[in-house]
Amino acid sequence: FALSLLGDYESNAVLGRALVDRDRGVRSIADSGIRELWCRVGSHDERELLARVIQSNDERQHGEAARLATELIRKSRRPIAEAWCQRGIAHYHLGQYDSAIRDCNQALEINPYHFTAAAGMGQCYMLQDNPVAALEAFRRALRLNPGLEEVRAQVVRLQRSLRRDSLWPRRSGTRMAFDGLHPPANVTISRGLFTQVPCVPRRDPPAAVSGPADRTRGDAAARTVPSAN
Repeated sequence: FALSLLGDYESNAVLGRALVDRDRGVRSIADSGIRELWCRVGSHDERELLARVIQSNDERQHGEAARLATELIRKSRRPIAEAWCQRGIAHYHLGQYDSAIRDCNQALEINPYHFTAAAGMGQCYMLQDNPVAALEAFRRALRLNPGLEEVRAQVVRLQRSLRRDSLWPRRSGTRMAFDGLHPPANVTISRGLFTQVPCVPRRDPPAAVSGPADRTRGDAAARTVPSAN
């Protein structure tokens, strides 16, 4: 698939359509190729600056990544979707979820095939306790790239949680339990990927400590409970 190796950003739509091809091999090549393609846009200097942004995010220097991405966005002669997405990733890791959502949305406006930006928006919405918006963003990412298995797993979890929440409405002021799991603070987005780290089961709050008399009555009651056998 020569376009994935040698093509420039003008081949973005071709590879984007290949992401939903019936052939799994074509989809796999398109998936890896389009990520590299998104970095082959702009002048030589702009590409070098984008590489520095990506490296800063990879090295967890997210404040520097946001600064460099902003510089690139202002200086570039044409809109660069990956610059917006990388700034969104930096804002995400800095806990600035509204800014991250705006940047990812802008990346999708520039490049409607940018499934990473859609998945990143979903993650931000989850951390803002907005499961409905998160589900729509994740579904959008899957429509663009059906091979995102981590995102597909999130869709299944969200659908299950929303169905349960509709049957047993949560009390005012409580957060959705996301099907018995922590809200996915354990999920991170990185360069071109939406990476799922296994969630940790939610711990129940510790029981209130009772006085000696209460414990004695509780022990006595426990001894009088008949065996299930």
